[in-house]
This record gives sequence, structure tokens and C-alpha cells, in this order.
Amino acid sequence: MMQISQGHLNTLDYCPRLFQHIYLDQLSIPLTFEQQEAMARGSRFHTLMQQHELGLSTQVLGEDAALSELMERFLATAPDVMRRDHALFRQSEHRRQIVFQDFLMTVVYDLLILEPEQADILDWKTGLGLPSAQKLERNWQFKLYPFVLAKTSSYLPEQITMTYWFVQPGGPDEASNPQMMRFPYAAEKHHAIAEELSILLARLEQYLEDYRAGQFLPQVDDGNGHCEACPFAIRCDRSSIHRTSEATLPALNDIHEVII
Repeated sequence: MMQISQGHLNTLDYCPRLFQHIYLDQLSIPLTFEQQEAMARGSRFHTLMQQHELGLSTQVLGEDAALSELMERFLATAPDVMRRDHALFRQSEHRRQIVFQDFLMTVVYDLLILEPEQADILDWKTGLGLPSAQKLERNWQFKLYPFVLAKTSSYLPEQITMTYWFVQPGGPDEASNPQMMRFPYAAEKHHAIAEELSILLARLEQYLEDYRAGQFLPQVDDGNGHCEACPFAIRCDRSSIHRTSEATLPALNDIHEVII
């Protein structure tokens, strides 16, 4: 049974051929130094938050002054996140799985807080800048995380919220306070996501059958701009398309959270 995460779904939506390169052919994506640094910073912050949640010392990373400052600003801005009043259950890096159409859907919540009448999924974002609400809502993390919780708990969709904390919403030289964006879930969203997920996974099942028969997964239209920054453009015979020197893949914003 193939394990599927939000990263798989985002990539499949973005470009089926890219999905093949990464998850089926298991080819690595070359990252710039800046991208590697951003991933490392995000990983260190997530580790620090997990240590704090477990009641462990967070001084291990104290030599990183910038990270310590981020942590201090976050704790000062979001004290309610650390409160344990009324919580029936709370866990950092909480993993849940469901089987959906013969695929193992896997999510990992940065922090899950369950109260008697409310369930809140929290996610830490350490990238620079604030995305639009519309961009977040198009991402499969936004769709899959509350969907799986509703499927694996007694909470109604209306009792579930998805909360993003943007730890560094300004530029690299701006000491701006973390900002929060909270989205309520609902039964209507739940049913719509189930239908969308069913269609996407049915398509993936056909792709996998074709791949086992020796066929490549489809490419996106070369006019949509996806190939311009793709490191696999040469492999896809799209090398004539201009590519930037610092390529980024919008579908893989959170590479450190992708479960393979």
C-alpha cells in the first residue's frame, strides 16, 4: 500500500511527471544554498518547539541567536498556544493515518490540541513572508490535515480548526512578531475534499498502472509556466524553456514536512 502525504498530493496536482521523478523514480531535487538554509532553520525551529512541548530544555540550540530570538518572540506573541487548561490531549509531531481508496494517507501535526468541544491543528511556518489565504486553501496540507482528523476522531468538522503560525512573517532583516491565520473546518468542506481526493487518487491509481506498464506520467502543458523553474526540464525535454538560476517549486514549499 502506497503511503501518501500532503506533499505527494501537492506534487501530483502541480505536475504528474514531477511526481514520477520524485516519488517513483526517486530522483533528488537540487537545492540552492539558501533553500538548504531555510530547510535547516525550519527543522531546528520544529525541534525546539517539540522540546518545549515535552518540557525539555531548549538551551541546546541556544548558540543560534537568530533562532533563539524567533522562539522568544513566538512565546511572547502566542502564550495561549502553551496553555494546557481544558486540554484533553495535546501532542507535538502527532502522526495519524487512514486508508482511503487503497492508499495510506499520512499526516503529521506540528501540534494537536484536543479540548472537550474543540480540536485545533497547529502548524509552524518558518518561511519569510505571509501567503494569501487563497494560496493556503489550495494547498493539500490545508485540506488533508482536518480531513484526516475528522475521519479518525469523534469531532464534527465544525469543531475542527486549522491554525497556521508564521514565525517570521517579515523579511530577513525585520524583527516582526509572528502572525496567526486560523481557518474553521465544516461539513461542506469535508465532503468537497473527500470528492476531490477520490478523483485525484483514482487518477493516481491509473498513473501507477501505466507506470508499471512502462509508460511515463503525463507532463503539464508547457505554456502554464511550471517548467520554467523545474530542475527536471532537461529530463522532460523542456530544456529550451528558460529556467531561473534559483529554481523553486511552489508545490514543494515544505519539503521538510514531506513524508516519503
